[in-house]
Amino acid sequence: MDRCLYEFGLFLLEHGVRRRVYQLNVSPADKRSHNGKVGAMYKPHEHVGNQVLPIDDPDIACGRPDVALALYCSRISLAYSNSFNSPV
Repeated sequence: MDRCLYEFGLFLLEHGVRRRVYQLNVSPADKRSHNGKVGAMYKPHEHVGNQVLPIDDPDIACGRPDVALALYCSRISLAYSNSFNSPV
């Protein structure tokens, strides 16, 4: 299985306090990706403000950073050129 951790985030700096607006986290399905009030989550998920929501789309997975980036851009209304130059 591919191993990864992709995190794409948008934060607001308000009076010196950094607040998460949106964040997309992608990790393998067998790796704990979040530990919250309702327990551990073992799949890609997104933070929308203070909510944590699982992502059940099988295309959002390790080895597909371009697909994850496209989803992130669509969620924050950012134009995406469908061109991704991976730093790795």
